Amino acid sequence: MRRIRSLEANASCTGMIGRIGKTPSTFCHRRNSYTTQVEVLVLICQEYTPGEISARLIISEKTFSNHRSSIIAKTGVRNNIGLYKYALQHGYF
Repeated sequence: MRRIRSLEANASCTGMIGRIGKTPSTFCHRRNSYTTQVEVLVLICQEYTPGEISARLIISEKTFSNHRSSIIAKTGVRNNIGLYKYALQHGYF
């Protein structure tokens, strides 16, 4: 099973931890798919709706759905509860 890499070791932007949910341009020049997937994972675990997550990350709801599906495929979980458990077990918050 593939795992999402460690947030601390692979975040492409320094100082990202603790700033998830802010407008990306305020703390990060470069944004890749991995960084967005970590942000999506954390925001799902914080009980934000797909619309709220899309607005915060400045992405469409379809893009959010694609990121969520990718995270689920990588982690091998089945739903948001599984994502929450995965995030807790792997130290995402």
